[in-house]
Amino acid sequence: MVKVGLSTAAAPTYFEALPNNGYVMVDGGLWTNNPVMNALLDVLAFF
Repeated sequence: MVKVGLSTAAAPTYFEALPNNGYVMVDGGLWTNNPVMNALLDVLAFF
């Protein structure tokens, strides 16, 4: 649970990213607040 909490709070402007099994965990808001990435996900899902 500690790793989950640290991963979701890892916004690069406030806290550093958390390395986890070869991946770098950052706050999910970085993904969802970017409209280009949401559009890309929709395009890849439907076409």
